[in-house]
Amino acid sequence: MSPQENRTWLQIDSLEALMSHEEEIVARIAEIRNGGNLFLANPFMLLADMGVELSDQAKEEILEIEPSLSTVSKTPFESLKSSRCTQNIQIEVKGLFRRRRQ
Repeated sequence: MSPQENRTWLQIDSLEALMSHEEEIVARIAEIRNGGNLFLANPFMLLADMGVELSDQAKEEILEIEPSLSTVSKTPFESLKSSRCTQNIQIEVKGLFRRRRQ
C-alpha cells in the first residue's frame, strides 16, 4: 500500500480522536514500504501522506507530549520516501504517541 497523498481519510481534531483510530492507523503504516521508518523520520508528514488530517489543536496536543517533534526535519522523510529500496532495518510501529501524563 502506498500513501495516498492529497486524500483525506480521517479528520482529527484532538489527540484523543487520533488515539481512538490508533490501531487502524498503525495497521496501515505496516502496509507501507518503510512505513515505520517514515513514521520515525517525521510522523506528521507520514500521517498527512496517509490522509490523516490533523487540526492545529491535535498537533499542539501531540507536541505537548512529544516536544522534540517540533524540530524534526522534512529532509530525512522526503529522502526515504523517494527511495525505491526497502530499508534493511525496519521499524515496527506498535503505537502512535505516548499517552498524556496524568
